[in-house]
Amino acid sequence: MRPRVVRWTVAAVALAVALWVADAAVRSLLFHIGTFPRQLLTPSLETLLARIPLIALGVVMLLSMRGIKLLEDARAEAVAERRRLRELYDYTTDAIVLLDRDLRVVFMNKTAERIGGKRFAEAIGWPCHRVILGHEEPCPGCQAARVFETGRPESATKYETTDTGQENWLEQHWYPVFDNRGDVVAAIEVARDISDIKLLEREVAALHKMLDARRRPES
Repeated sequence: MRPRVVRWTVAAVALAVALWVADAAVRSLLFHIGTFPRQLLTPSLETLLARIPLIALGVVMLLSMRGIKLLEDARAEAVAERRRLRELYDYTTDAIVLLDRDLRVVFMNKTAERIGGKRFAEAIGWPCHRVILGHEEPCPGCQAARVFETGRPESATKYETTDTGQENWLEQHWYPVFDNRGDVVAAIEVARDISDIKLLEREVAALHKMLDARRRPES
């Protein structure tokens, strides 16, 4: 058996013995019902019928305390795991956003806060198109909405201007989250900021255009 199970088993046995001895002492010393050795070693049937439920109740209460302790440990572990996951998500350079079926923000990491220009505390519970882009309606051809319709991943490269005026080129991927019945209950968006790449592409295109313009008079 595992050490924790052994400890609680020993504790239950010790409690049962303590209650047995305590009941014998109370009956003999306080109530003067026989002698202590007799109450301890050879109690009457009436005493047994009264003592056994008392001991059983004590053991059940102890096991209930064990169950509560296990629940508290599990809750603490879940909180710690969420904290570790949050730290992991915050370290990634990709933006991660979790949306419910109404396209409301359930979670976003630090990168998503930077790209979207809004803190998670400001965005939670709001539709992504409204809190990030300032639009009253979902974006035309919304890929997140399509994920809920089809249950399949979607992807796109998109230019957007946020509600705070920040311009971004994003390489976006959306993935469905299913419940145990196979229904899509959420969508995860993973977006990479490729604004620097697009800026470099524009600079390269402008350079090619300038070189082409210089070559034309020579031809």
